Parts: sequence; structure tokens; C-alpha cells
Amino acid sequence: MVTYQRCICLFISDVVSVLIATALSLFMPVNSGINSSILVLTTAELQAVIVPLMMADSLQQDVPTEVCESEEMAEVQAEAEDALEQVADALAKVELSVSQFEESQQEQPLPELPESYRTNTAKEQKTLSFVKNFQRQFSQMYRQRKPVPLILPNEAGVQKFICTTVRPTLLPFPALATHDGAAAFVADFLTYKELDPPTEQIAELPSPTTILWRQSANCFEASVVLCSLLEGAGFEAYCVSGYASREVCLRSRLKSEKLLAQHVDVVEDKAEKKKESKYKIQRGGKLKSAFDTRMAARETKTRKDAVAKAAAATEAERQEKLKAAADELHGVRVHAWVLVLPGKRGIPEPFFIEPTTGSCVSTLDPNYLGLEFVWNSQNAFVNMQRCTYGLKDMQYDVLDGSCWEPVFPIDHGDADVGPSVDLPPSWVEKLSIEPKDYELRCPHGTRDIHLATQDITLYAEYLRDDGLVRLTKDYENEELAVVVRETKTYMHRADGLLKSTIQFVNTDSGVPETSFVYAPGHPFRVQKNTVTEESTPTRTLKFYADARADGLAERLETPHELEETFRGRRDRLVTRKVTFSTDELPHTVEGIEFVSETYSRDPSKPADKDIQEIVYFSDAIQITFHLAEGNISQSKIELEKPQRLGGKDPMPITAADVDVYSAASDKPMFRTFELYELQQKGVQMEAVCKRHVKQSLKETDEILKKLEDDSTQVDLMISFYDTMRNEESRRQREEQEKQARLEEERQRQQREDYLAPFLARLPDSSNLTVEDAVQLKQQCIDDLKATLKRRLAILNEEAARLEREHKEREEQYNANHSSLTADEEREHFVFCQNTLFKIRVLKMRMERHARQTPIKEQQLKAKLNNDPRLSVLLRQAGDA
Repeated sequence: MVTYQRCICLFISDVVSVLIATALSLFMPVNSGINSSILVLTTAELQAVIVPLMMADSLQQDVPTEVCESEEMAEVQAEAEDALEQVADALAKVELSVSQFEESQQEQPLPELPESYRTNTAKEQKTLSFVKNFQRQFSQMYRQRKPVPLILPNEAGVQKFICTTVRPTLLPFPALATHDGAAAFVADFLTYKELDPPTEQIAELPSPTTILWRQSANCFEASVVLCSLLEGAGFEAYCVSGYASREVCLRSRLKSEKLLAQHVDVVEDKAEKKKESKYKIQRGGKLKSAFDTRMAARETKTRKDAVAKAAAATEAERQEKLKAAADELHGVRVHAWVLVLPGKRGIPEPFFIEPTTGSCVSTLDPNYLGLEFVWNSQNAFVNMQRCTYGLKDMQYDVLDGSCWEPVFPIDHGDADVGPSVDLPPSWVEKLSIEPKDYELRCPHGTRDIHLATQDITLYAEYLRDDGLVRLTKDYENEELAVVVRETKTYMHRADGLLKSTIQFVNTDSGVPETSFVYAPGHPFRVQKNTVTEESTPTRTLKFYADARADGLAERLETPHELEETFRGRRDRLVTRKVTFSTDELPHTVEGIEFVSETYSRDPSKPADKDIQEIVYFSDAIQITFHLAEGNISQSKIELEKPQRLGGKDPMPITAADVDVYSAASDKPMFRTFELYELQQKGVQMEAVCKRHVKQSLKETDEILKKLEDDSTQVDLMISFYDTMRNEESRRQREEQEKQARLEEERQRQQREDYLAPFLARLPDSSNLTVEDAVQLKQQCIDDLKATLKRRLAILNEEAARLEREHKEREEQYNANHSSLTADEEREHFVFCQNTLFKIRVLKMRMERHARQTPIKEQQLKAKLNNDPRLSVLLRQAGDA
């Protein structure tokens, strides 16, 4: 019975294996990454798995009940255990990779490839033969060097020359016309894939169109895309195949590279700094002991040296912990980047572009260790220089035959150079990027960049509702434990917000300083808002002074003070400082303790009469004048405020109300009436000053409320020309086009309607009366008659003018006939013939005009009588 069951199991296992193999061959995709040999092995292994498994199952299920407790049952169980062990061994030998199969299932199928991608033309075949011959000769002559991979299969598996893979293209985006803009785009648009293994050349080089479609690339593929864009923009760019350090290949360089993503540059207004005179008197301080000063300085220096030494030791220990282990593959890691040579687009010297990060680096960068060959769409050049000490001594003149070996000979017009071969055109289609993909920029619209002390997150425009396009976190050191600064960059905000920064001033207490930067065009002309939330909070508002009527440049508010800075005012006001008696917020005018204002120098006034500073106290006004030339001190005056008793006029000023210090003691500063005028002027200025302070406090409250509302409800501005997003603008544009078409049609009808000029004179042209119809008819007839008369007058006037000119030339000819040359006589006869011809034509036109005048009048009358707008009314009037 057991033998019979085993035969049945073997038969069933064979059938199942054939079915599984057939199913795999039918449903397994061609490009799944699993070749036919693995499929055959898998079928055999499946058979090895299924047969013992079925044997074990049959041995346990089909044994009779009377044999369960016999010795034969023990033998059956032993055979079943042996079968299960065979199952385990067979499963261990299966080589099918589940991850590989899943990865292949997740990859999107390539779009249908053009004919040039799948075949080679006769010229391409000839080029490949030439390149293969070059590779064979180079390998024989330089056996110590690695083979140069000049021919690689594309995504269709067709062998292509790498120079024809580069497709110079200029895309319709202004940012891609510059080398840094193109490099930034490639670094953001493509997801970087490391080479595997890192020491071997690539085995396939797809077209740039496929690379852009996939949005993922290794260093070689990214270099080809970047070189295509740079060559299309007019740069002399080359793809470079060489060797680089681990930090470059893995994008883990421990230094802040130049990031080419778009930055928001804010130009802040800079106040003019007052230059101090070198002849300014140095005020002497308190007398100090020189010995005590030296001892204190020595003690301070000792303490600082100890602190610096401890900090240096701590930093060295930290750097030792962060130091990366030695790279076992240093010098043999294969990498590709882009070389830009001078000569085009104003490039002064060669430099490298790292396509994986979008950074421009020097050709002396020690992270680039060696160079094998370079290529672009024109030719390929093999490096013949030694790279023992890196690239510091490398010469980049590719036309120098002693340093570079061209794959195709360069024809300089000399027959001794050898035959030159024209490269076939690139087999790659023209690169194209949809505007929505360009604006999305990064895969899924976001990209993370990790630097030594920074974490940067880039967002596509309009991806976030708050307009955030860049988030930067700056850390204290490479440990990335303490955040020092957090910066957010915005675009397209309706409130004009460009950047917000949280600066952690004191990392121990975590008290931040928050600043917001705004673009020009804010309703209150705010440029920057800085808030420090400390025990004594402060707020600094900077404004675009040129855009404000009052010239306000900055407003600093603390719990006790309010200070404003002005620029470009006609009254020469520079600063206004308000001191409050309490620190209660919000401030009020009633809580003012005193106010001081400073003014710049007015050259039209004497210095000792030109106010520099005026301070308004509760009971007095203190005035300080500018420093006069030749004086060592400034004149000052303090005036008590006038007192009003019982609502009467203020009491006259007396000597007791004035305290004067004159820098020039030889003459008095003011007379009595001048002091009175100065007192009244000070009172008026104080009233104006307090009114401005009140307005400033009110404006600050309105600004803060506006900024809070804008941060709560964020609106993004969409350009009128953005057809993808601006639905409202599209409707407005369609409505404008419709109105333009209607207006054009109306004007065309008016030009064709002979009654339009006369109907426009009537108050209501839609409801005509009999009198209106008769009047319109008569006006049309009169207008036609006047037009015909004007035309006849023009013809008569032109004919009379020509007759006068002919008569004058005849008289001149008769008077000077004997002295004229043959050319002058010929010119006279030609003029007379032309003039007489014109006169005959004009007379013919006048005769025809006279014949057609009554005919045109009859035609107009008939047209008016038959016009549907006038015919009924004219018949009623009996004028038809």
C-alpha cells in the first residue's frame, strides 16, 4: 500500500510542477530581473519540495487503523520525518529573491521607446566600429590601465557611443540658462543612487529622457543630464569619469557646501553712519592704578587661557569621536561629475560641478582623486596625465595632445593629423520637462539635505498652504543635538512674508529671538519684525523708510521705552525716544515720563541756534544746540513750561524760568522776546510730538493685529500668467477676450452702417419718429452732397496747382533756354510730360465726378427709402 501511494504522490508532484512552471512562464514579466536559468532551477526545486511534502502527508493519512500501533507504523513515521527533512533542504537551496521580485514589480514600465533608441543607423555602426578599434588599441598600448567604457547599452539594450547619449537642449526656463541654476535643478529633481559595487564602472547608460522620466540616477546618469543642459545653454561642459573620496560618493561631506537652491535675498536699508572726528576731545576717566590694571589683566588672561584650553581639549575629544573610520576603498571609488571649461559664456577658469549636490567646486578640491576620461556631445578625451597626487597638477586643455588623447582625431586643417570622423547626431530625443514637474522640482515636491551642522528641507512652490519653500535648522555642532537657529523661507505670500527666523540666543534657558522679514509692498511698509521674549521683552520693527511719508526706519519698543529712528525728513528729525513711567503694556500717552528728539545739522542756521536735542519733561523743556566751530562744548537752555492760572493767558517768561549755558560766554544767547518765542515753539513741538507718539502707539497695535491675522489665515498670490493655478485669471482673460470680440464686431458693424454716425446724434436711436426719419434722410443726402463737393474741390485745387507749376517751369525754360545743358533740357521735358499727364487724368476724373454725382444721389435716396429702419416712417410722412 505504501509503494502504491508513493507512486501516486510522484505522479501528482510532476503534474503540479509542470503547472507551476507554466504559470511562472506565462505571468512572470520579461524584465522582472529573474532569468530563465533561475526559472528552470526553481521548477526543479519546487518538485523537490512538493514530492517529499506529499509523501509525508500521504504516509500519515493513508495508513490503515490496524497498523497504527505496529512496527510498520514506526517505519512509516521515520520515512515521513526523512521526507520533511528533504523539504527543508530543498527550501534552503531556492535562490529566488523575493525582494528582487517585489522591486521589479514596483518599477514602472518604460514608455514606448522611439526607433532611434532600439536600433543603430549605418553611421552609428561605423562610429561603433571606430570606437571599438580605439578601445582595442588603447588596451594593448596601456595594459596597466582599466578599459575605457566608451560604448554602453542603453535602456533598450542597444550598444551606443557615450558621446551620442549627451543631448544638448535649452529648456524654456530662465533659471536653467545658468550653470548654477541647472546644477541646482538636476540635484533637486533627481534622486541619487549610489553605484553598486562602488569600484566598478557602470554597465548601462540610459538616455537623459529616461533618466528625467524616472527621476532617479547615479552619478554618471546625473552628469549626462547636467552636461546636456549646460551644452544647450552654451557652456563648454564635459562629463568626467574618475575617482572621488567616500564623502563625495556618499554625499556626506562634512562641510557646508554652496547650496544652489533658490535663496531669498533681502536687501536691508542701511542707515548712514556718522563719522566721528579724529579731533574729538577724549574725556578722561577716573584715575586707576597701572599695577592693579596689569594684575587684573594678567588674572583675566590666565582665566581665559584656562577656559580656552579646556574648551580646546573638549572640542578635540569631540572631533575624535566624530572622526570617520579610514576608508578601505579610498582612491578606487568610481565617480562621475561635470567639468566646465573657460572660453564660453564668460567663464574665466575651469571648475567642477557636483551633480549630486548641485555645488560648484574648485578643480583643486582634494576630494576628487583621479580622472580617467571626459566626454560631451562632440568628442571624448582620455586623460594621459598622472594622478598620483590627485588633480592639483592637472591640465584641462583637451586640445593638448600631450595631456589628452581624443577618441576621434581633431581636424585642424593639417593633412598629417589623419582622417576625421563626423559623429552621428544624438539618438536621444530632445529633452522636455512639463512646467508642473519643473515647479514641483523634487520627487514628491520635497527633498531633505543633511550637512555637517545643518538640516535643510526643500519644498516645491505652492506645495504647502503656508507658502513654505525651505526649512533650515542650524545646530551648535556636528552632534546635531542643540538647535541654534531655525529659518523658514516663504514665497508667494499675500502678506509679503519672505523669511522667519528663530534664534536661540541662550541655549541654556532656551529663550528665543524671533524675526520676520517682509518684501516691499506691505500695507504698513514693514520690512522686519523682531521679537525677543525675555524677562524684559523687546520688539523691533524696521520699515522701508523710502516708502513711508514720515521717513520712519525703525521702531524699538521695550517695557519702559519707545524709540523711533527716521531718515530723509525735511525737518531733519533723526530719533524720537519716549520714556514711560511704568512698564505696563500697552503703553499710553498718559504714562509718558519724558520725550527726547534729536535733529541733524541744518547748515542754513548758526550752530548755536540750531537745535540738536530737545527733551520734554512734565514741567520743563531742555534744549541742546549743535556744537559750533571753535567751541569745545555745546550751548544748552532749560525753559520752564508756561503756567496758566484760572484759564487765563500764560504768565510772561522771567529770568527765573530760564537756565542758560552759553558755550560762547562773551555774548548773551537770547533776548527776552526770543526766549518767549523759543518757549512757545517748544510747547508747540511738544504737542506735535505727543500727537505723533499717540499715532505710533496706535499704528503698532494695528500692525501687530494685521500680522497676527495674516499668520492665522495665509493667502498665497498666484500670478496672472500662471495658467495652471489661476482659474480666476483664466475666467477674467476669457471674459476680456469675449468683450474684445464683441467690441470689434460692433465697430465693424458701425463702419458698415451708413446711418450709424447720424443715429448717434439722436437721444434715443431705438425709437424713431416720423420727424426723425425725415431728418435722418435729409442729413444723409446733405452729407453726401457736401462730400462730393469736397472731392470736386480737391480735384480742382490739385489741377490748378499742377497748371501753375507747369506754367512756371515753361517760363523758366523760355528765359534760360540758351544756357541749359542737355540733361537739364531732358529733365524739363520729362517734368512737363508727367505734369500734363496728371492734368489730363484730373480733368477726366472731374468729368466722371460730374456725371456720377446725380447718380449717387439717386442711389442714396433709393437706399434710404428701402432701409427697414426708415421706409415705414418715410411712407407715413409721404416723403418716399
